[in-house]
Amino acid sequence: MYGKDENAWCLDVVQPVLNCSLNGSRKLQLTSVQSQLIDGELLPTMKSSLMRVSKKTDSAYLFSCRDVEVSNLYQHISLGGNGHQIGHTTDAFNKRTILFSGIEVKPDDGGKQEALAQLSIWLNANLEKMRRLKVLAEGSQPVPMNVRPTVGLTVIGHDWYTYIAYRLKNETVSVAPLQSHVNELIWHCSTLSAH
Repeated sequence: MYGKDENAWCLDVVQPVLNCSLNGSRKLQLTSVQSQLIDGELLPTMKSSLMRVSKKTDSAYLFSCRDVEVSNLYQHISLGGNGHQIGHTTDAFNKRTILFSGIEVKPDDGGKQEALAQLSIWLNANLEKMRRLKVLAEGSQPVPMNVRPTVGLTVIGHDWYTYIAYRLKNETVSVAPLQSHVNELIWHCSTLSAH
């Protein structure tokens, strides 16, 4: 990382690459969630106690309310009985948006396991929120059900790892790391910016 700390690496390298991947989409937006708490009801508990495990991640994608179609969807959802609480954070803005994926950045010198722990908790909370919204929408009892998988990234220095998380009965499973195509994306972004 050439002497850059985690925040500088995140701002100067990771976020520009991820923003490039949006390819000008108005429906999607990258947002920083570093300082945002996950809704406590969605956090896992430790087996040895009732203490909730709270970990944050650095960035996430959201469906942007700047897009008219997305804004109308958010309005429709809020009138459906869930209020404006559709995201899995307690942040005044992001709790009213649909957040997905998660990106956790750590420096070169380690932190891979910590990054995975943070990302796993973030993705699990996201899947649980989606499950609860699905129960609300379908009017069924809160029984275990499948929701669509979600994808997350850890960036450890120059190494990018892709993870898929999905629900299997009452468990959340993280599968990974998958082969990341970030080098191709970086090449594509640098090609676009050269023109």
